[in-house]
Amino acid sequence: MDTITESRPFAPIPTLDDLMKDNPKLRKEDIDYLQSWMSKQPHLPKIPDELLASFLHTNYYSLERAKNTIENHFTIRTHAPELFTDRDILAPEAQKQLPLVQGAKFRKKDPEGNLVWAIRLMSGDASKVDFDACFKLGLMILDQTIREDPTCSGHILIADAKGTTMAHVAVLKLTTIKRFFKYVQEGLNVRLTAVHVINVSPVVDYVLQMFKPFFNKELMDKIHVHPGPVSELYKVVPQSILPKDYGGDLDDMKEIYDYAVRSLEKHRQWFLDNEFLVDEKKRRGRSKNATEIFGIEGSFKKLEID
Repeated sequence: MDTITESRPFAPIPTLDDLMKDNPKLRKEDIDYLQSWMSKQPHLPKIPDELLASFLHTNYYSLERAKNTIENHFTIRTHAPELFTDRDILAPEAQKQLPLVQGAKFRKKDPEGNLVWAIRLMSGDASKVDFDACFKLGLMILDQTIREDPTCSGHILIADAKGTTMAHVAVLKLTTIKRFFKYVQEGLNVRLTAVHVINVSPVVDYVLQMFKPFFNKELMDKIHVHPGPVSELYKVVPQSILPKDYGGDLDDMKEIYDYAVRSLEKHRQWFLDNEFLVDEKKRRGRSKNATEIFGIEGSFKKLEID
């Protein structure tokens, strides 16, 4: 492990008082209202005030919109167990994927206070990549980031498609993709500001066309494809906050990713203890199932490659 990563302290987990000091719109009475509402929904899990703050912030402090996102968030997670259960960073399937993918937030925010992320594949051997495990790993890193900064201005994602091949596309499961984007669009408790796709190729164009049926208009409007050089990023993300890999001044992506993984290791027990799932047996009225939430999925498992 590099010395830069080793020397960086882990971010503290803020209290609700900390968050309210930094966010005048965040009010204790709104948190208490949501806690009271959740206590009357027996199927929902008990969650800490600080996590509730992320739902309020994501929904611009609208109580009704926050309630809807809370319901979607925990219900979708429960019915996508391949992404949200058995979240053990030391499990063999997780350890196998760690060298094959990199994804983490940068150390500095942009001038608007957004956290900026990059994700990229590191293996050209598609047979080694388990995308379910990779998605789970990325969502764990996101959950830990939300714990550390539940009310940041927004999140900008840089999706680096360099090295993506049709062989990678062939092992993607459409069921996983469909469930993932359902979560992103209806249950995510961050403000997703923009997605910038770089190092594009005809393969990437093909993938985006395949994914389009899973995108709503709001998400489509946030996706920006950059066919030119990586320097195009500098128009939307300050070069000074980018990793060295992208011409920036900060740690390279490996250092950033190693730090994120070490944070998951430090908080391993929290992930094992806190899956935050719904109990469908306790839901008032008719319980929900995966077919109702995601639609019929049995007709497709993987992308069909001509």
